[in-house]
Amino acid sequence: MYIRPEQITVLSEALRRRYYEQVCQFLRTRFPDITSRFDERTLLERVSVSGQTARTYGIRTARGMLAFVALSLIVGTKFDSDPQIRSFLQLPGDDPDSKIKWLLSKFGQKLRDVGYGRRERTPSSSKA
Repeated sequence: MYIRPEQITVLSEALRRRYYEQVCQFLRTRFPDITSRFDERTLLERVSVSGQTARTYGIRTARGMLAFVALSLIVGTKFDSDPQIRSFLQLPGDDPDSKIKWLLSKFGQKLRDVGYGRRERTPSSSKA
């Protein structure tokens, strides 16, 4: 059996789209506050573009990809155009996946410090 290069391309694109759809489902479940402002098509497009950009930095793992996509949804699709962030992501030597996960953790901590994502307890959510 011989698989032609164009068949490999079509299969790769289909697998990539399915992966991005799964990322969207995960994000909708895990981060509804962030994803609720996007319709399905827009979210899929944002995830796809962010995923492609992440690969240009050498990000390869699912966690690294999720971290990059999360930052692009929270901060904006061009968050990596900031010279300091771009320089950090392009530093030689360190694993790109580790760098983006570290960056997300630091950004997440800053958001928690200013109270982003905290929900006020309502009487119905408190336990007696």
